[in-house]
Amino acid sequence: MTLHRSLPLILLLAVLPLGPALAQFGGIPGTPPQPGPVPVCQQLLTLRDETQKHGAALQAASQKKAKPDEICPLFDAFLAAEAKMIEGLVENSATCGVPAATISQVKSAHDKATQMGNQVCDPRSRRPWCFNTLVPGLSCRLSAVE
Repeated sequence: MTLHRSLPLILLLAVLPLGPALAQFGGIPGTPPQPGPVPVCQQLLTLRDETQKHGAALQAASQKKAKPDEICPLFDAFLAAEAKMIEGLVENSATCGVPAATISQVKSAHDKATQMGNQVCDPRSRRPWCFNTLVPGLSCRLSAVE
């Protein structure tokens, strides 16, 4: 599977666990129900929306087969937003009723997205240009057969 084909799948897996994590506003058991989410929990929803916005921009760039120079800043923004959201989830899990299993899923997805971002943005992992071969175009054709 090439990078451009796997990137949307990885992004989907990274953002997918966010819905259940933040949809579980229940507060502490035994307390009276509140009319709406606590402000801290509302902030988590804002962080989730921001992370999804960055994920959608990254997915759109990968679908149009953007170059790594265009994708890397998007990856950086997505990973930063996701890390900020994870930090908020960890700090406010008790207040907002976020289960530990959901937090570990989000962290696992973040680790996978970070690994993918490192692969995409690391200049050493990019393929060499095809003009450095003895037979013109041979390495290009061989590398395209993955």
